[in-house]
Amino acid sequence: MDTHQTQNFPIKPLIISLAIVFAWFGIIKYTDGGASGIEGLVNNSPILAWVYQIFDVATFGALLGSLEIIIAILLLVGLTNMKIRAIAGLCAIITFLITLSFMLTTPGVVPEGTSFPVLSGMPGEFLLKDIVLLAVSYGIFNSGKQVLS
Repeated sequence: MDTHQTQNFPIKPLIISLAIVFAWFGIIKYTDGGASGIEGLVNNSPILAWVYQIFDVATFGALLGSLEIIIAILLLVGLTNMKIRAIAGLCAIITFLITLSFMLTTPGVVPEGTSFPVLSGMPGEFLLKDIVLLAVSYGIFNSGKQVLS
């Protein structure tokens, strides 16, 4: 997306929407179901599997939830501060790249007895939605990145 397209695109509704998603997911991580719900994804990830050697499931859930809430706040501050917008967009990009990597490492993404492109509801389709969230994150980052140089 070039700068001209970004400037004419209504980015603020996307920022608010993504902030709601991050806040919601962050709050959920403080619950037993939210923290344990990501355990299988994290355990099978070469990027994150080490965290359960340091933290228990609830503690890591709370830490990740806190990070997601911070990203939500940064996104909202980014409504008026372009530098913070770019940083928040970059944090969101990193988040969704990691979660999309789970599609390659988590058993059950493609149901047994089927093959790609058939995906399971959980975790397959659940993770697939992160492609859209990644694209939104890139748009947000792109709309503020000019102030980083």
